[in-house]
Amino acid sequence: MPMVFLPEIEMPFICSNDTKACIDRIYAILEKFFPDSFSLDELIQKIPILEQDEWETKENKKSLSLFFLCQYQPHVNRFFQEIVSNWLIPGKQIDIAFYFFTRFHFAHFKEIDFAISEIVLHFKSEEYAMIAKKNLPFIEKEIFIGIHNFHQAKQILEMKGGTIDEKTSLVQERIANLVRKFPSSFDYDIFIQMQQFFVSSPEVFKIPRTVFDVSRIICMIYLIRKKLEKQLIIFPDKRNIIVKLRRSYLQFPLGIKEALCIFIGMSFYHEHEVFDQRHLLSTLSLYFPEIEIAADGYFLQKNHENKTQIIYCEIAKKNDEGFSFGEIEVLKEEIQEEIANRIEQLVSPVFMPRNEEEVMRNILTLGYELKYLKDIPQMMISFDEQTEKELIFTVILLRILHPKTLPLREIFEKNGQDLKISFDRIKIIGFIRKKYPKQANVFLLRLPSEQFLRDDYSVDLYAARLKAVALIQNAIGEVRDFNGGMIVKQYENFLRLQQHLGELGKRHFFLLQNFFHGIKPIEFSSTFDPVWLKNFFLMILKIQEENDTGGIVSLFEQKNDMVFAIFKFQDLSVKEKILHEIDLIQFSPRSLGIVELELSDGIYLGFMSLPEEKEKQTEFIKKLKKYTSSPLEI
Repeated sequence: MPMVFLPEIEMPFICSNDTKACIDRIYAILEKFFPDSFSLDELIQKIPILEQDEWETKENKKSLSLFFLCQYQPHVNRFFQEIVSNWLIPGKQIDIAFYFFTRFHFAHFKEIDFAISEIVLHFKSEEYAMIAKKNLPFIEKEIFIGIHNFHQAKQILEMKGGTIDEKTSLVQERIANLVRKFPSSFDYDIFIQMQQFFVSSPEVFKIPRTVFDVSRIICMIYLIRKKLEKQLIIFPDKRNIIVKLRRSYLQFPLGIKEALCIFIGMSFYHEHEVFDQRHLLSTLSLYFPEIEIAADGYFLQKNHENKTQIIYCEIAKKNDEGFSFGEIEVLKEEIQEEIANRIEQLVSPVFMPRNEEEVMRNILTLGYELKYLKDIPQMMISFDEQTEKELIFTVILLRILHPKTLPLREIFEKNGQDLKISFDRIKIIGFIRKKYPKQANVFLLRLPSEQFLRDDYSVDLYAARLKAVALIQNAIGEVRDFNGGMIVKQYENFLRLQQHLGELGKRHFFLLQNFFHGIKPIEFSSTFDPVWLKNFFLMILKIQEENDTGGIVSLFEQKNDMVFAIFKFQDLSVKEKILHEIDLIQFSPRSLGIVELELSDGIYLGFMSLPEEKEKQTEFIKKLKKYTSSPLEI
């Protein structure tokens, strides 16, 4: 219910003779927050509130008045006073000329007690006053965090003075000196970064690390965050990844242990992308099989607003060996691409009930394939469901029953130890020579999904299906994979492409997979000469090396009347424009192959034009070259 301005105030405790003066002071402060009338609902929605008075100069001293209103908590009084006086200017205690704090409630609403405060600060110099004014917005954020929870307030105060240990105090002092010496590189928001780092790190983190090491970690995280924010302004649609490596030496009672510090700043394309400790260790295990996180040296800070995060991690070898110069150089060259490959997409599970009509139709189709007594079993496999730990396939298998044929369930129990199968139905759908039954078996085959995770933790259904076929064939013998002919051809062609690329294919295996299975129409990947596919893939690797200026980079090649073209850009609208131009040419489906890739450094769009339509090929080249002023030619 709306309240008239200056609602009646009551003190929740017996006060001295100054009660009236105290209430008058509360009214005076409330008028600063609400110069006009207000309702209780409005007040509750706006708190906590922190306001400041105009800066004044008296007797060569700058002064500032702060006014604060929030819901009452027992720790608020001490927390507000200490954080303002001790941390508004890092490393300097400010003189408090006046301090007022009390607790009150409204007469018509006694359910909530409020805390209200006024503090007047004096600064010895203009310089200190300007530092305080610059730092006030950051302190305000910490005040609002700490007033709601005693434990958070305690942690903030511990990081900012009072109960902090000597090493933390020295770190604060060192960073304060850096801010004064290098104001162009460090601002006072670095102290918020420092607090977040200490709050997120266990107390034992500081023990084996020197003041210099801890200060360097905080400064590096701060500088990477600033650089990442700048890159997001320049390239908002690009996946930005920044990686820095440093050696470190941890001091333990039994000696010094070498570690490798890894700083990673990264931005995400989508809200549900994840890259954390599990993904990072998986990436690093490619280079160092036996490593561990050194002395709780892991920190992750996320910013959900701009979809960025900072990771700090220290690793050490389990055998206590150091990291060679060559190992670190290889890691510097390759880790950025490997990180981009291992970003996981969190996808909601798909619910799609099985189509029983389709199952019956497939049973009848396979039944028509069994015409003679010597026909081998016919099989269809289709993906059914993915759970947290399993991939589930529906298998329809038809076979001819001979007098000595064992039940399929018994065959699987004897020969299929790796098979996890549950039968759905077994039925006879007809006879050969009116004597030998055609048996239809429908069952679910379950495979552990972790065996088929790719580098980015997506599931490779292609590999899982091949594994399912192999397990069934190992158990019952030769089987015709009725709906897997194209998949087999694709797999064989992919193996040939890998052989042509040799070590290069192994090094870029994840990219090669995405490239090969991204080719459209799909017939190109299974029937196209792997020599030409190799040539096309090498063009992608070459254009990756070109400097990214935010525009369009292109690469053209013409061999044996075939034209290959690759474009690299950041703006998604460019892809739509180019594809629209190509659609207007109206190539026949089998004379133009297209591949689209989204990589960490941009969007790639590639074309393979076959010589069947020479006139359209000429028009094709002309249209594509207009999208870049300086196309690269091989």
